[in-house]
Amino acid sequence: MSTQYGGDLVVPDGASGAGEADPVEPGEGVEPNALRAGQLTGPAESALRLVYGRNRPQDPLTATGSISLDDLRTLFPGF
Repeated sequence: MSTQYGGDLVVPDGASGAGEADPVEPGEGVEPNALRAGQLTGPAESALRLVYGRNRPQDPLTATGSISLDDLRTLFPGF
């Protein structure tokens, strides 16, 4: 028995999610690399500043693939 939460997220009964390390896999028929929109490269502290909306022009981050650094800055505007 399992519980489905919208889309394709299914949580097996008895799984709390707390402290468990079960891998998350794409659904059947989905190529794993097809889900990858791009790659962000740089130091962890610069990526953290980006996520919190505090990215600076001098932060050595690069985005490759179908997403740009400007897209990510728009996605993470800060609070």
